[in-house]
Amino acid sequence: MAHPGINLSHNYSLFEEMVGLGLDGVEVGSSYHPRETASFFYQQSIAHKLLITGGSDYHGKTKPAIRLGKYERLIQDKEMEVQLSL
Repeated sequence: MAHPGINLSHNYSLFEEMVGLGLDGVEVGSSYHPRETASFFYQQSIAHKLLITGGSDYHGKTKPAIRLGKYERLIQDKEMEVQLSL
């Protein structure tokens, strides 16, 4: 799921419903998420064994305020390696 903090509008019961329906990954790191939102989805991803992803949501000229690769990473390289090996 891409940038759930925006897409779900803090409707966390909908997130739980989606997990129950087979959601398998969440974009935790996003240029749209404040640290608190990213931390929430990180913890939920760990609790539900979801794949953790991240991205700046850069789309070139259509989103000029967003810079390529610019978002706060909560996950360090070693943890990413563990996630990728699952």
